[in-house]
Amino acid sequence: MLGLILLYAIGKYFYELADEYQKNKWGFVALGIATYYLAAVVLGILLGIILSALGLLDLEETSDLLLDLMIIPLGVISVLGLYYFLKRRWENERESLANSVENRISQIGQEEEDDLFMSN
Repeated sequence: MLGLILLYAIGKYFYELADEYQKNKWGFVALGIATYYLAAVVLGILLGIILSALGLLDLEETSDLLLDLMIIPLGVISVLGLYYFLKRRWENERESLANSVENRISQIGQEEEDDLFMSN
């Protein structure tokens, strides 16, 4: 049940982020959920190998619940990293687009003034 709530929250936040920046909503929902699973698996395996190599964890004797509780934060941290990366990137794109539009508008007036001064 906890997993479904977590997937719902990931999907909701990515949906709202994509909607805010006029991107493909469902594509980024899928990207967020896929990122969670991929990061949980890959980082969970790496964590298991490292902890086993250090002698801190015996995978055969450890309960599945404990392993799940160790993997969830890894997936969540990865999803948060992707979320803030996309948000910052799209915000920068929006600002640069707004600045380029403002520059074009200001250049229109300057070009007309320059043409008047050059002809006199």
